[in-house]
Amino acid sequence: MTLRIALALLFIGCLLSPATVLADEKGPVDDEHAAMEKEHAQADADHKKWLAEINKMQIEHRKALAALSKLQAEIFEHEAMLAEQAEEIRLHAEHIAEHEHEIADHDDADHKKLAKQHEEIQATHEKFAKQFAEIKHDHDDLIKSLLGLVDKHLKKFHAAHD
Repeated sequence: MTLRIALALLFIGCLLSPATVLADEKGPVDDEHAAMEKEHAQADADHKKWLAEINKMQIEHRKALAALSKLQAEIFEHEAMLAEQAEEIRLHAEHIAEHEHEIADHDDADHKKLAKQHEEIQATHEKFAKQFAEIKHDHDDLIKSLLGLVDKHLKKFHAAHD
């Protein structure tokens, strides 16, 4: 009989305080919900951080593209300068050829004049040699750097996306 009374009292107690019983049953659910909310808050923070970083990268990409456009313009300008330099070299070569004919056809009275012309031609030639060495060095450095950079990043990009 005591067991029956104890069970009855327990039953009555549960009926009188349903919140206690429900709170005990919802405990793990509430914990689960709290954990989910925490994960959602973390995901939201991650998303904001990632979007801010993507925005920063997009700005940097635009700046890099602007810099590449400036570099491209410089390369086009350099190309024009190379064309001018090539024309000056062709004219210089023609001048040397004319000087060769003058040497073959000169008489002794014109020798001093030819010697002076030759010195001027040699000075011009040395100037062209120096200019060419500088142009060649700058060109080789630029091309090596640019093509190396492009190759490096294309390999990384394709490796990451293949």
